[in-house]
Amino acid sequence: MGATDYKSLVNDTFDELAKHTKEHEFNLAPKEVGRVTSVSAGVVKVSGLPNVGYEELLKFPW
Repeated sequence: MGATDYKSLVNDTFDELAKHTKEHEFNLAPKEVGRVTSVSAGVVKVSGLPNVGYEELLKFPW
């Protein structure tokens, strides 16, 4: 492969990436992430969640 073949390949690749990036809809959602500091007798202590209140029920993903 010559230098012009590589240049053409690179240009075609970036053109394809640009096309797909324009068509893609990015859906970003903010998410709070905390840290479990302890677990005892069904009680979990969590830190790092500023919008969670005292004795509030939290759902943990599995």
